[in-house]
Formats: sequence, C-alpha cells, structure tokens
Amino acid sequence: SLQQQVNTTPSAIPTWLSLLSHTLSTIPTTSKNATKARSEISVSVLSKALKAHPSNARSKTLRLRYLLAGEEIWTKEQLYSEWEEALKYGGNEIWIDWLDWRVRVVEKDLDGIVDSARRAYSALGGDEMTKLRVFWRVAIAFRDAGYTERAMAAFQAQAEM
Repeated sequence: SLQQQVNTTPSAIPTWLSLLSHTLSTIPTTSKNATKARSEISVSVLSKALKAHPSNARSKTLRLRYLLAGEEIWTKEQLYSEWEEALKYGGNEIWIDWLDWRVRVVEKDLDGIVDSARRAYSALGGDEMTKLRVFWRVAIAFRDAGYTERAMAAFQAQAEM
C-alpha cells in the first residue's frame, strides 16, 4: 500500500520515509552484513524518492538520509560527488552536515577542517546562528583532536570581539 501511495503522490516525503522504514524492517540488524544491506536498500529507495518528483530533490531529509546511507557503500570519490550535488541545493542544514562529514573524513589534519569551515562559512551569507554553529563545530573538532587550549582560545577571542 505504501508503494501505491508513493506512485500516486510521489511528492509525499513522509510516505517515502515510511516505505523506507518498512523496507528496512525486513532486515534484522543482527544479521550478517546488515549494515551494508540496509545501506544498499536505503540508497535504492531514497534515490527513487529523490527522482520521483522535482520538489523531492530539494528535501533536506531525503538528501541527508541518502548521503548517510551512501557513506557506507560508496567510494570516496562518489561520496564527494554526491555531497557536491547536495550543496547545489543549498540550505543551512546541508552545509552543517557537510561540515560534520568533512570533520569525520578530514585528510589534512586541522588545516582541512579549517578550510572546510571557511567554505561553509562563506556559503552561509548573513545567517549568524548557522555561522555560530560552524564556529562551535570547529572548536569541538579542535578539542576532539587534542587541541583543547586552541579551542578555548578561539572562544576567548570570540568573546573579546
């Protein structure tokens, strides 16, 4: 019935998410290769959802779930390409999640994190709250990397400004 509903109303994102949830419920989380199987199913269903209707391509929920599922099975290059495609649709949540992803897969140590934060910061325009979230995320990344003093210094400098 969920499949019939998405065929009838392809722009109904909650129905797509219900279909995904129902489909994933058939894969026990304790089975062998469950993570990979669940990711492949998620990518398949969410890919169809993103293509089913033009408005779906701009859905942050669908897009972020698609990227998260793809992270488990795609190559590094494909994942990078998919993130770049997602960034074209914009949106603060997409940029924040992109930064989180970049922090997880950073290749150039802290310089890579700072470069990614600069890119996100410049893309956010005048949205001060989201820029604050970028600042906070970088400080947390510094702390997690063992640079607690640097993270504290960043907050002290921000307070002085």
